[in-house]
Amino acid sequence: MPEPCDYCGSTEKNSRLCSKCNTRRFCSQDCLKAAWKAGHKAECAKLVELAALGASLGEEYGEEEAEWGGGTLGGEEEERCVVCDNRVAADHRRGTVTGPTLACGHSYCSPCADDLRMRCWMVSGQADLSLAGEGSKCLECRQEVDEAAAEADECEDMENVSARECFEAGMLLELGALRMLEEKGGKWEEVYTHRSGRLHFCFKEIFEDMEDARQRYSDAALDYGHAPSQFALGMINYTGAGLESVDYGRAGELFKQAAAGGHIGAKGQLAKMYRLGQGHAWDRDLAVARSLFEEAAHAGDQESQYQLGCMYRDGEGGKKADMAKAVDMWKSAIAHERGGELAVQATIELAHAYAKGKGVAQDTKQASGLYKSAIKKGAGVEAQYGLAEIYCDAKDYRNGIKWLEAADKRDSSYGPTSFKLGQLYEKGHGVYPDAHTAYDYYMQSAMDCDYAPAIFHVGTMFLDGPKNGGFLEKNQKKVKK
Repeated sequence: MPEPCDYCGSTEKNSRLCSKCNTRRFCSQDCLKAAWKAGHKAECAKLVELAALGASLGEEYGEEEAEWGGGTLGGEEEERCVVCDNRVAADHRRGTVTGPTLACGHSYCSPCADDLRMRCWMVSGQADLSLAGEGSKCLECRQEVDEAAAEADECEDMENVSARECFEAGMLLELGALRMLEEKGGKWEEVYTHRSGRLHFCFKEIFEDMEDARQRYSDAALDYGHAPSQFALGMINYTGAGLESVDYGRAGELFKQAAAGGHIGAKGQLAKMYRLGQGHAWDRDLAVARSLFEEAAHAGDQESQYQLGCMYRDGEGGKKADMAKAVDMWKSAIAHERGGELAVQATIELAHAYAKGKGVAQDTKQASGLYKSAIKKGAGVEAQYGLAEIYCDAKDYRNGIKWLEAADKRDSSYGPTSFKLGQLYEKGHGVYPDAHTAYDYYMQSAMDCDYAPAIFHVGTMFLDGPKNGGFLEKNQKKVKK
């Protein structure tokens, strides 16, 4: 069966690897062009840069679009990932995140390599990490590539080695289970419910892998007081991965232990629990949350930088709102090398600040660019609505309506979008006045989205009905005039 296209997901045609990054697959030139505009251009350059760190590619890559058809066909034999057993693109991202191959021959696919890199940041707080913080070592067989690293490792404390090996084994098991769950499109609650495997055999395998992972983490956490393992075990209890339910109390205790050991990510996660009031042993405490976020944010934790920015914005933690500090924190989260969803959310918040001139000088051009950047990276309706507001404030209603309708089509449950569309149709800005369409949008925002301004507006419409002939009739008269 042909490999699926990484843009449209089709398996009807033989997909080919992108000729530049040799990692992503596309079934046609059209899919490649669409993906290029949707964000593969930046991704492609990053993949090439990472691959170039491990080997000379023999080519110079510019800003022009990649070609379709430069890679291998989807049916050809390829290396398999030691974590999830999926294919690994030939000569790229194999063995470690930053190098193309290991002497032992073991390989890791790009998604697993990315996840491992992110997890290693989460569990250690160090910046330049490969698969396990040691780019010279294979997690599968522990074989060394760099002789100097091997000599240095001989001098390392054996207790630390044992704790680290338990942690790495648990991490591989957990990631393998997560990848299987993603492929089946299942949820963690289903894994526990069907753990016997009578209906879904794959859930039994996922459950058993998660049990093994928890055991490895527990060995390192309890026997050696290994902070990264305490944090990883805490995250399993926090998310309920492979468990009957989440256990905030147990998660909080594990995060406290890891934080006491100097773990940056644990401080950030603990701060999040204090901010939301999660856990059985303590109540919501914004002052403690803010203090922990500040420690973790200044130490380089991306989520803490983003969350602290939001606390500065809202004045949470017993202090006044400080948008200038909030902007600084969001900028740090955006510049963080982990990137990802948190960077996108921080980009949206920074765009809001520039659009409204809070914490920075008002700059709608800068705000517009940030919104568009976030949208290209997969941001949802909040970014589309923010961009639409900028266009509407500039009286460019046609573009404003275009982005509002796109946002409403993507997620009709976002109240501000439908309410704004109702206002534009009622007033005839950028469209022909249409009271019926305006009424429908108002009702959608009020009844389906529970958006407070829309509820108030709809209530006013009904109150005015007996006096003024009703909203629809009144606006129909305006149109006739």
